[in-house]
Amino acid sequence: MLSLFLGSPDLHQAFYMRQESIYAGLPFFGLLYTPIELVLSVVMQMFSRKNEYEADRFAAETIDEPRSLITALKRLPATNPIKSNTASFLRFPELLSSTSPAAGTGNTRYKALE
Repeated sequence: MLSLFLGSPDLHQAFYMRQESIYAGLPFFGLLYTPIELVLSVVMQMFSRKNEYEADRFAAETIDEPRSLITALKRLPATNPIKSNTASFLRFPELLSSTSPAAGTGNTRYKALE
């Protein structure tokens, strides 16, 4: 995708550049791609969360003792804390993750199995 943008004269014209320059195209690409990437990351986190729940449901249905899975999912945030120094507005996609302590509710995957 980057190569398509860097070779596009329209990109440089949009930023009032007379000549095409790869060095100028890199920051322009970053400016244009960042909002797109934010939206895509939110969508991908939603799919990831859905897959996590489906995997947990499958595991609970196939093992002999589903209560042990629920117990392990409850212990997961306590035994694997994630500490982040990133500003909260930069962690927006992380807030959608079911395993993220930044979500405020902690790990809620076990609630779907109970």
